[in-house]
Amino acid sequence: MSGALRPLVERLSDGAVIDWDSLPNDADQPGETVAGLRRLARITDAFARCTDRAPQCGAEQSLMWGHLQVYECIGAGSFGQVYRAYDQTLDRDVALKLRREESSALAGTRAFIAEARRLAMVRHRNVLAVHGAAVHNGRVGLWADLLRGQTLAEQVKADGQISVSALPEILDDVLCGLAAIHQAGLIHGDVKASNVMIEADGRAVLMDFGAGAESEQGAARTATVQGSPLCMAPELLDGAPPSQSGDIYAVGVMLYYLCSGRFPVVGESIEQLRQAHRQRSSRKLSLQLPSLPRELSLLLDAMLALSPDARPSASQALAQIRRLQSKPERRKRQMLIVAVVASLSLALAVSLLALQRVSVARVEALSQYQQAEREREHAVAVKDFIVEGVRAAAPLQREDGSSLLGVYRGMAERVDAELGAFPVALGEMRVAIGRGLHDYGDHQAGIALAERGLATLESIAELAPERLIQPLETLAMLYRHQNQLDMAEQSVRRALAIADSSVLEDRQLAALRLRARNLLANVLSDRGELLGALVEHRQVLEERRQLLGPEAVQLAANHNNIGRTLERLERWDEALQAFTNAEGLLLRHGERDSIKLALVRNGMALSLIGSGELQRGEQMLRQTQERFIRDYGREHEFVYATELGLAEAARRGGDPESALRRLDALASDTDYEPSFYFWLLRGRAAADLQRWPAVADSYGHALDSRFVDNQPFRAYLQASIVWAEAAAAQSEPPTAQLQAALGAFELQGLHATAEAAMARQWLTRTE
Repeated sequence: MSGALRPLVERLSDGAVIDWDSLPNDADQPGETVAGLRRLARITDAFARCTDRAPQCGAEQSLMWGHLQVYECIGAGSFGQVYRAYDQTLDRDVALKLRREESSALAGTRAFIAEARRLAMVRHRNVLAVHGAAVHNGRVGLWADLLRGQTLAEQVKADGQISVSALPEILDDVLCGLAAIHQAGLIHGDVKASNVMIEADGRAVLMDFGAGAESEQGAARTATVQGSPLCMAPELLDGAPPSQSGDIYAVGVMLYYLCSGRFPVVGESIEQLRQAHRQRSSRKLSLQLPSLPRELSLLLDAMLALSPDARPSASQALAQIRRLQSKPERRKRQMLIVAVVASLSLALAVSLLALQRVSVARVEALSQYQQAEREREHAVAVKDFIVEGVRAAAPLQREDGSSLLGVYRGMAERVDAELGAFPVALGEMRVAIGRGLHDYGDHQAGIALAERGLATLESIAELAPERLIQPLETLAMLYRHQNQLDMAEQSVRRALAIADSSVLEDRQLAALRLRARNLLANVLSDRGELLGALVEHRQVLEERRQLLGPEAVQLAANHNNIGRTLERLERWDEALQAFTNAEGLLLRHGERDSIKLALVRNGMALSLIGSGELQRGEQMLRQTQERFIRDYGREHEFVYATELGLAEAARRGGDPESALRRLDALASDTDYEPSFYFWLLRGRAAADLQRWPAVADSYGHALDSRFVDNQPFRAYLQASIVWAEAAAAQSEPPTAQLQAALGAFELQGLHATAEAAMARQWLTRTE
């Protein structure tokens, strides 16, 4: 046999399809030999078609395709069938994808095998690993990894839309795989939820390169539309060839589908789809998905851009997703440095002032040298301690990724040894580090260390009293967070007494006084002393106005605090005026899309609902809810609070049944922990419906000792439980107990609340 014939015979023995007409003429290659081989190929092919065909889906055959042992059909589509097969070379099961015979024309076969071999060069954890492609027994196919898991389409069908929190990780994997495909010069061509497999470890894998592997060039593609039309970019429907930007558009469609369970542009035919895309204009499709965070909305609109040139590349989209994923970590890192520096800034300022005093003292009098040297040593020790603490907190310099809590604990262990010789620095550092320990989870240790720091400062006879104001405020905040309200009030009143008696009148002291008074107002509010809290909040507003001027944007927070207190007293008209004042300041300072404005308008909406302007209030409340969902997701406490407001709007609008259903649906959300106000509203709705067991149950929950804000209502709640039980049993109601509760409401300024009105109504019925 001549050397020229040997490759031909080897290909024939492998069952490969041979284009006989394209073989070059060769004088050394006998024509009759080639003709004989061609006749042999026809006979072999006919025999294989009769006796050795791949099994159809549902068949129980086990046959060979090349070196693969074919076991069973595991799927079928327009391209062909997919089988589970055993690869003798790799010694493992693989997925074998065979084209339908009628699609195995020679030109298509060559393109398919060439593309499949290029795909086999892409090795990436998020791309289905293709091991090879060939022709055996007249069938063209490729074999790849056998994936075991669930496609995204199957997940959506089984569980509904994918949660927003899971989307970034899925998109990261999909875009990683797509970027690897594009970098290899390939196009996937059929990105969709059913072509993304989620493995058992949560990894998303791009698979099914049928459309991509069969991509012909240019006009050969314009006659027909291949792929999945609902997922295709508009230019592809008009006959443009497959492109990388078309893949990106398909990722955008998939994201929309995962969020909603539907496609962004629909039609029952190709022509209807073309028309729907033309009618889209430049309207942002993300507006149909209010639950999508802002960053994902922007990326979705970019991927679904009508112009291919306006869409990001896979790498650019991946970079945006990773910025979104790293946002909490970046914020945490920034807060980490800021928190340490802020908590220690006072001590650092003291140190720098001491260094300055050293220089002045040395110039003025040599006799002061020893005292100046002592202050210099004090300042250097504090500076070194702070610098080391900040260095330790810098995330990029820590290999073990330890938390800020660990940094504070390390500083707590060092503070006595390194600053023990400097009592003022030691006391202030103990307070600062104690707050850090508390803020990052070690509550009791933090309070204990802060208390030790205050005791150290109080023991220094020569210390100016003003130096105690900030430590006392810090301790008051820690006590408040642990609901130790008596201790919190005691500490903050001490701080205020020092500030009020001080002869110093600088801006720093005024700021300390304002902060202490605002803290006192919050403590009183927590205790249920709303009238006292209102007095303090108004005093803070007046003092701050004198300090900063009437148009300072900072005053918006004070107006908001007043509005929130009036809201709890249900003095709706006054509350609405306070919130309107806050809104005006924010708008005049350009905060037209800030979260501060959304919070203020949330208060305005509740005030409108309370005062009877239900339609306007509910509309505003839904707008703020959409903003909260966009920024924080559906499971945030702000969103839940708006749900309570919408339930109360339904009740006040004469539909307590709807209000009760809405509240019960909210309680069934596993991420929501009902608040005191939730149980109060549920009791109101149940009382309107005269469902007395539900009233008693709701008010029983509202009495839970965990709710510090239930103090002003405790007498009413206890009386109402007895009243509801008596009403259910049709026995004598406890009128004296309910009258006493009404008297308590009068003393606490709660006479305008719905509960007071309900109690008066109940008593009227018994007269």
